[in-house]
Amino acid sequence: YIGTLFMLVGILGWLRILYFWGFEEDMNFRATFSGHLPTVIFAVLALVVGFQIWLIGLLADLIAASRRLTEETLYRMKRMELELYDLRERGQSLAREENEVLMSGSDSAEADGSLVEPAGTKV
Repeated sequence: YIGTLFMLVGILGWLRILYFWGFEEDMNFRATFSGHLPTVIFAVLALVVGFQIWLIGLLADLIAASRRLTEETLYRMKRMELELYDLRERGQSLAREENEVLMSGSDSAEADGSLVEPAGTKV
């Protein structure tokens, strides 16, 4: 908005110069620009500064959008890593429990001699 304001001031300055060129000095460029040099300089400067401010604002908006996307991606990656870590922990605890059950079951089966062999295997 600030850049637009400066550009509007520059355009109004040029409209003033064009008014003097067309109606006051009979379309004589040299008389118009030499007689109204401060207005010409101010109008050009206001247009340039307004355009630069507008471009810097556009660049800042693009950087902010990129930062938001990067932060969202980082958040999702961290959340996925934490979920994967939780799954590994649960898997390891289930594997430990399974091993404990198998160890306790195989000890009692060996003790009474009733070890069952898997189907389809030859002794």
